Amino acid sequence: MAARFAVVNGMAGTGVQQALRRYADWCSRNDLSPPSIISLEDDHLVPLARDTVSKLHPRFQPADVTIMEVLQLPKPLLMEFWSKAFDEALIGIRESLASEQPVILTFHAAWFHLGEREYMSGIDFGRLANLKERPDIVFTLVDDIYDVKARLSRRHGLFSYNVDEPDDYHTAVLRLLRILDWRNTENVLASKVAEITESPHFVLAVKHPIVVFHNLFVGTDKKLVYVAHPISEIRRLNRGTEEQKILAEQVVERVQDLCVRLSEHFIVIEPTAIDELRFDFTVDFEDQSIYLPQLGWRWPLPSDEASDLLFEAPQEPDDAFGPSWAQFAQEIADIGIENLDQTQNEKIRQAWPSLKALQEQILEQITARDYSLVTQASGLAVYRPAFRGNESGGVQREITHHRILQQAGLDRAKVVILHPEADERDTLVSNFKRIVDSWQEAGILQCQPAQIASLKSDLTFDQLQSIQDANTDLSKGQAISELLGKFGIEILTRTARAMAPDPSVVAREEESERGKLFAGLQSYISSLIITEDVEVIREDLSIIDFAQRVVNRIN
Repeated sequence: MAARFAVVNGMAGTGVQQALRRYADWCSRNDLSPPSIISLEDDHLVPLARDTVSKLHPRFQPADVTIMEVLQLPKPLLMEFWSKAFDEALIGIRESLASEQPVILTFHAAWFHLGEREYMSGIDFGRLANLKERPDIVFTLVDDIYDVKARLSRRHGLFSYNVDEPDDYHTAVLRLLRILDWRNTENVLASKVAEITESPHFVLAVKHPIVVFHNLFVGTDKKLVYVAHPISEIRRLNRGTEEQKILAEQVVERVQDLCVRLSEHFIVIEPTAIDELRFDFTVDFEDQSIYLPQLGWRWPLPSDEASDLLFEAPQEPDDAFGPSWAQFAQEIADIGIENLDQTQNEKIRQAWPSLKALQEQILEQITARDYSLVTQASGLAVYRPAFRGNESGGVQREITHHRILQQAGLDRAKVVILHPEADERDTLVSNFKRIVDSWQEAGILQCQPAQIASLKSDLTFDQLQSIQDANTDLSKGQAISELLGKFGIEILTRTARAMAPDPSVVAREEESERGKLFAGLQSYISSLIITEDVEVIREDLSIIDFAQRVVNRIN
């Protein structure tokens, strides 16, 4: 088998070089031939540009020049140096391939030009298009924005200069937003590299096990499986009672167990290898519930053994939102939000809009990244997407995207979903409570707040069974009225219309409308049962049995 050649991209601060060193060490430990790793910037670009930098800036001796100084050169010079560096790197690539040694070329698809303060790419796409040695695969490595920021904030890093208080919070948020934008730019350019070289492109988080990178690099017959599961609901449980926290831990352990078992048969892609929407701390502030810029619980890494992962933690921890906010967050925890003075309240008021903007950008990238991961996978293994009756919107979008790819004629494996009957029943109860809330807000319920509270705490699926079993929309609506009546809640009838002067006619029409609405309260999973490309398992299977069912259906 011919030696493999990969191109690995990743924005600055991702820890690409550390990840590749860890991969080479892993190969040596497992009696595999480690790849030759060629860094275009470190091994060739910086050495080529040192004399030029020293001539333009005599205060720098050639030996002291780093990529930071190189990235202040005029753009035309950088483009010229990139092409020369690529030609030098190509010699090493050819030598490795000729000696049947796997080789990895790594470079940044996007630079942040330190002189002009904007993104640029040094890539000579024309040279890539005419390249004889085509990479077998192109990777874009990514990491949590908070770890990227920490690496870029180390000594001589892009963010290493000090920022005086009180602006460190807003500076931190702007940097996190820049990282999101930069990462997206890197990914777009890397995908263009893959397109031009006619190579497959994979986005891979460095917090994945090394074996995932290895299997993709060397090429195997294993299919890629994306493991989808609820994340937000588990995070909510972690913010709850001790009992709820224990339940969250159990779910995490089951998902991790599922990934381990599936990895014996597939290349497993885990969405939680990136976990950035970690704002767990909320306060009631000025008649609204807002998040504080303070990071909470992170989904555990796929392995407790650091040597199993591409990820290498930043050497120096970093306050994600700046030291002044870290101190203030502790003050809030100590004295309570209700005891803050006017100055402290103003600090929260000023922080919230920028944090909200950051959240929105993170959410956009979560959606885009998950679509990319689903696209590069073969099949989906979906674990309890309506856990405790709370349907995961993210999982729904992933399933829908997979099915669209199937319908477009792309070769896809099945979606296998574990959705026990208990989750379906809980979903119906949860959705019914939400409908009651909407009726209360619309002013069509006559009741006391205590009666609504009683319904929410005592309502069970068995009480909804008679509604579900009713044959017509009208009978369903009548059963709803009867059920609410047991809690002392009355549904008001609208004023009779000219075409229907009889109030009883209006009442029946409205009951039919409510009955029809009830019929749509089932989970979105229920509508997938009749499709051929999706298998929904309604049994409460163990992880062992579910993993085996996935293996049987996808392989």
